[in-house]
Amino acid sequence: MLVHGDPALIRLEATFPAAGDIRPPVVYTGYVAESAERPATLPAEGEEVLVSVGGGAVGGPLLRAALAARPMTSLAKAPWRLIGGPNLPENEFAGLAANLPPGVSLERFRTDFREMLAGSRFSLSQAGYNTIMDILGAGARALVLPFAEGAESEQTLRARLLAARGLLSLAEPPFEPAPLARAIEGALARPRPGVGGIDCRGAEAGARYLRRLLESAVPSGGRVRR
Repeated sequence: MLVHGDPALIRLEATFPAAGDIRPPVVYTGYVAESAERPATLPAEGEEVLVSVGGGAVGGPLLRAALAARPMTSLAKAPWRLIGGPNLPENEFAGLAANLPPGVSLERFRTDFREMLAGSRFSLSQAGYNTIMDILGAGARALVLPFAEGAESEQTLRARLLAARGLLSLAEPPFEPAPLARAIEGALARPRPGVGGIDCRGAEAGARYLRRLLESAVPSGGRVRR
């Protein structure tokens, strides 16, 4: 069983009590990020604030709260870029676009999101897997607000563990403007975390492990196609 995670952060049995009953060996590959390559030095911080909500299906409340909190923060005069995601309902996207204050832009999606994070002043986002991997890889100063409606606990658990390591800051719902503004100021007061500390080489490690399994199963004289 290949587990895309870092046991130094959290082990499988912490969220899956039956882990001890699994008969095949459990192999931790590290988290799967878009790229495991990390720069030797980070880009200088820019001025832009990035507000992102992953796919965007449930991102409307965070985007609206961010806009309401902006005037209450020390970043009120900085440029803010809102990334609504491909699944933000069209009526919500249009409503936001029609009421943007000066200095704020709105987009659906960016293919260079990780690079933008690395050069940003600050990131405010939900705490989905891919967004967290991008934050860790970019070494961005970030405040995350996990989605925790219903029985959802994955985002909150992972964010709490990373916050305890100083790799990001955490604010938990509800998304009210004044508390959010205070959380932003608190996150800004902390040093930029930089990259490292969590194994994000899961794609490469998983591929190597699978290849070793295949090679061990190939009869003598055969070969595994690349």
